[in-house]
Amino acid sequence: MTANVIAIDRKMRRVTLQGPERAITVKVPKDINLKNVRVGDQVQVTYVEEFGLSVEPGSKKK
Repeated sequence: MTANVIAIDRKMRRVTLQGPERAITVKVPKDINLKNVRVGDQVQVTYVEEFGLSVEPGSKKK
């Protein structure tokens, strides 16, 4: 996705990106150079999101 950089925390290596649907904060791997990244830049990112779900039986109805 193409996103706009809206915040950078260089010490923690976190970048907040505004995508087409919402803003997300991501941890940037050490092999990515943040030196030239600035707030307002447009970047191309690959972002994968996952979640877990647990289904358990409910109480019996009387």
